[in-house]
Amino acid sequence: MKGVQEEYVERKCSTCSRPLKYKPATQCRSCSAKQTIQIALNARRLRPYEHLYRYFKKRYPDSALTYDELVKFTHTKMCHYCFDPIIWKAHTSTKAINLDRKDNSLPHNKSNLVVCCGWCNSIKSDQLTYSEFILLSPILKEIRLRRNFKENLT
Repeated sequence: MKGVQEEYVERKCSTCSRPLKYKPATQCRSCSAKQTIQIALNARRLRPYEHLYRYFKKRYPDSALTYDELVKFTHTKMCHYCFDPIIWKAHTSTKAINLDRKDNSLPHNKSNLVVCCGWCNSIKSDQLTYSEFILLSPILKEIRLRRNFKENLT
């Protein structure tokens, strides 16, 4: 409306009380940058594989797997089925869990899990049993070797 003036309220940074230039902001740029750096530093202080464990627990809250048990799995450097190398990243947030349940009707616990690559995990899914997949794994390994050989030739 013309003639009616809005009352101006000076907004201040919630951390240092400096005046804010932008309406939606709650912190000045300096305080916001400091907070972002602090969050990054705290993320680096996490235990190795902490990101992976948190993602695992979020995805499978019923799991009885402990952090220490997960770390023991990371010492396995090859896929249980095809023997391809597994690369574990200690301080990187990733969605590659590299663990597969032997029996999909049972929960994610230490005795029901094996280390496997994403390729084997997606092929096995919940369509094949552990014993069926063990029978197929040498054939899958051969297929993978042939594909890698062809890729190296080109």
